[in-house]
Amino acid sequence: MSVPPIGPTELTPMLPEGLRDLLPERAARRRAVARTVLSAFERYGYATVVPPAFERESVVARGVGGAVRRELLRFLDPEVGDVLVLRPDMTPQIARLVATRYREHPGPIRLSYEGSVVRRPRGRARRQRQLSQAGIECIGFAPPHADLEVIAATLDALHALGLRDLVVELSHAGALSAVIDALPAAVREPVADAVAVRDHAVWRSLLSGAELAHVERLVACAGEASELDGWSAGLRALGHADVVDALSAVVAGLERSGSRVIVDLGELRGRGYYTGLFFEVLADGVGSPLAGGGRYDALLGRYGAPRTATGAAIDLEAVESALAQRGLDRDPRPSKVLVVGSAAARASTASRLRAEGRAVSECDPVDEETLSRLVAWEGYTEVLRPDGG
Repeated sequence: MSVPPIGPTELTPMLPEGLRDLLPERAARRRAVARTVLSAFERYGYATVVPPAFERESVVARGVGGAVRRELLRFLDPEVGDVLVLRPDMTPQIARLVATRYREHPGPIRLSYEGSVVRRPRGRARRQRQLSQAGIECIGFAPPHADLEVIAATLDALHALGLRDLVVELSHAGALSAVIDALPAAVREPVADAVAVRDHAVWRSLLSGAELAHVERLVACAGEASELDGWSAGLRALGHADVVDALSAVVAGLERSGSRVIVDLGELRGRGYYTGLFFEVLADGVGSPLAGGGRYDALLGRYGAPRTATGAAIDLEAVESALAQRGLDRDPRPSKVLVVGSAAARASTASRLRAEGRAVSECDPVDEETLSRLVAWEGYTEVLRPDGG
């Protein structure tokens, strides 16, 4: 039975919602950005690994929270019946890899990666299912040195791309997350939800006394890193000396980066996952962070290989947006030459140019209109006709 041809309008919905194709120019830019980022990571001693695109659900579920678990895209392995998932995050894969392949490694272990993660869209804010990342994981290296190294490597990677006007936002899981986790179970999640959207009325209706004062003091600690010294005495009195010390050490180390550093102790991102300092890198005009990460000392223990750990991931799509807004997204592809003519006439010319390192395409003789369209579509910078045709 013959299959009827598909018209152009019928092709439009063939790509699943939330996915996109990268055509040659965009793909070349993505590859160039990823190469620059991974090269910067290499300068800090990070070795690149390539984990698989999917894993057993039981492996990934150990390393992600409930919200991410609900976003997993699952499918059944028809060969053995296992439930598999497309990876929603690279870090659980690195944890599995370290627990199995690096079990005897004395540490520190420094690994980098680049690839796509896939999640179901959550709400209207995120339309893309497939996110491209490049990141690092630093395992078995103590804070604050490891925290500072990971942030510095992330900033150096972004600087290498030409991005300079960056803001580093620091927070710590020992601040508000720890306080909310100690609240009575009945109000814990409602308070967390209210704080996440800064709904003062709701959390004030749920809390009172010392608990309310504690939460509001931490939410108020948001501003330039230079303000940390002024908050220090009050935070220490509330039992957050470790938070102050960790943040102060990293702030001092980041002074050399030239980036603006802010602190927000009312941040709940990664609650239940991060165990210490965590951060985001922001840029004006970009709707999402360029990068983020933090300390996750409990994760490796879930895979039977407890070690301290911290890491970061750079959102390559957000980086491309920042580069475009700043006029830094130049096409990295080499200039291309089109050699037009008979196979016999164009062969030697094409071979000679390729031997010189030029990018060369060949084409049979065509009419001028078709040739003009081809040149415009492919972006050829030079057209040669060795046989004069």
